[in-house]
Amino acid sequence: MTFLHIDSRHRRRTTSPHNAIFDLSRPMQRIQTARLKSLVFVNSIDNISEGWNDTLLTSGGPVVLAPYFYTATELVEVLNANLSLTASYGAGTWVSLDPNNNRLNWTLGTNTISGYSSMGELLGLPNANAALTGSFTTTLHLARPLYVSWSCNELRGGAGNIHAGHTDPKDSLQPLCVIPVTSGYLEQQVYEPTVERALVLDSSRNGATLSSLNFRVVDPANGRDLTELASWGAVFELN
Repeated sequence: MTFLHIDSRHRRRTTSPHNAIFDLSRPMQRIQTARLKSLVFVNSIDNISEGWNDTLLTSGGPVVLAPYFYTATELVEVLNANLSLTASYGAGTWVSLDPNNNRLNWTLGTNTISGYSSMGELLGLPNANAALTGSFTTTLHLARPLYVSWSCNELRGGAGNIHAGHTDPKDSLQPLCVIPVTSGYLEQQVYEPTVERALVLDSSRNGATLSSLNFRVVDPANGRDLTELASWGAVFELN
């Protein structure tokens, strides 16, 4: 039995934490199974990400927010500032936050926003409504992403991803583990499997040889590469 220690700071220099290659200090030979013992990461993940949930379609033109981890108050402030710059809105407070229940109170007048916006689900907009106008209330959902998925080309256990309701090009990724995000922004989260599942790498007498490992970290809900992930580490038991 051998314990393999992974730290994203020790990845190959040309790679990044979300798509990291690690060169082992010595090749590991005759490895038949691998078991994840623990994984830790710092939650530096944006809840507004480019191309996924950054755009609000309005009658004054699209409002596009920069990728970032926004608090509810910050998001409302940035939305009002950007709406005020559009052609039809002008200066004003178009949306306000009730901090007691995370509700958004919209007062758009004759202006409109679209429930078909990529930001629509996060803002609680009904996606069957192409044009929302006047005064109404929605519920803000800022907990994004809900899960983080690690995969590794060399540590495959036969599992796979499939998405309900849509097809994603990363469906073919075989996840090593999928972890619910329970830590706050910039807080450390530790995951220790309650049921340790052994990944069978090679059941033959010769086993597998490991000299380098290539890890990918994505949001399993949409396959987005978590490029903003700052650091993570893991411990594996190899037999």
